[in-house]
Amino acid sequence: MGNGVSQRAQIGLFLGVTMLGLGMGLLIGMSFLKTSVLSTVRAPFPGAILEAVTMRPASADSLMVTRRYQVTAPFREVAEWYQGKDSLMPLPAAMGSSCFHQSFRHSSALIPHVVHGSATEEVTICPTPSGVAVTSITTTHFPVFAP
Repeated sequence: MGNGVSQRAQIGLFLGVTMLGLGMGLLIGMSFLKTSVLSTVRAPFPGAILEAVTMRPASADSLMVTRRYQVTAPFREVAEWYQGKDSLMPLPAAMGSSCFHQSFRHSSALIPHVVHGSATEEVTICPTPSGVAVTSITTTHFPVFAP
């Protein structure tokens, strides 16, 4: 009888440690997703209203996140903000009514000194009757490990 109780205690301990490990793995995984996948390469324009977010695999080692924003600021102001003040290519004096495109690239250590990943973001800014529409497509590339 004592042997059966001991065996059940060992199984219970094993299950408890396994569940703790799974919980920690989920916590670390969600933290990783939040910081690397769901974050953008560039912060959205201040005051932008997020209208939609979609996620899909882009390839075996990358994930694509598309965000659509609506902004009530002037088109030129939004384009200049995304382009950045340190750009070597200033915006043309007359912007017209066409869309503006900008892309960014960011590399970071997903696990410091072990795994490095990168993200690219392509931003399209278009004037609309109610302000400015911003579409941001962020693709996060994860390294693939061969067994």
